[in-house]
Amino acid sequence: MLYIAACGNEASVRKYLKEMEGEYVREDVQILCGDEIEGSGTMPDVLFLSDSGIEECQKKIPVWFRRKAFDNAGELKQRKAGAERKRPLLIKTDGTYCCVDQKTILYAESVGRKVVLHTNTGIIAYYARMKEVEEILGNGFFRCHRGYLVNFTAVKSFEVGTILLKNGESILMAKQKFNDFASAYETYLNER
Repeated sequence: MLYIAACGNEASVRKYLKEMEGEYVREDVQILCGDEIEGSGTMPDVLFLSDSGIEECQKKIPVWFRRKAFDNAGELKQRKAGAERKRPLLIKTDGTYCCVDQKTILYAESVGRKVVLHTNTGIIAYYARMKEVEEILGNGFFRCHRGYLVNFTAVKSFEVGTILLKNGESILMAKQKFNDFASAYETYLNER
């Protein structure tokens, strides 16, 4: 059982946690607030604290916290969706299923009706649409050209028309995508 707890009996905290139920809080998760925490006799796995509760709780249990709270359940959903996208890709190539770790993908290239994944260990081609691959890979990747999808972790440098990768390869970047790429790459670097 996973225990999620929040200090105080604030109705807003309980409401916020209830909003997460179903999508983020499974059946084997118990939400506790205020006096229920001490009465449960179990240490919570996740604890939401106000500034005033941090010092007191640190004496009893280890406390980790973010300086900026999630604005709403939507932001948490977005972060969870991003985390889920980090799972390995299961693709079928030449009649065989294989698992590709997203961290190993340098970039994806559209060639005819196939998507070619360029990875640290080699090249894997399979039938798919680039749009589908883009949606699966998510925020850590950017569609820099209609034929290319690049992993931000593989980028060494970039200029109008070209992205240089850490392995020495370069790929095309559409001129109209330059500003969007620069902005998205800066956001990626700031979130690391």
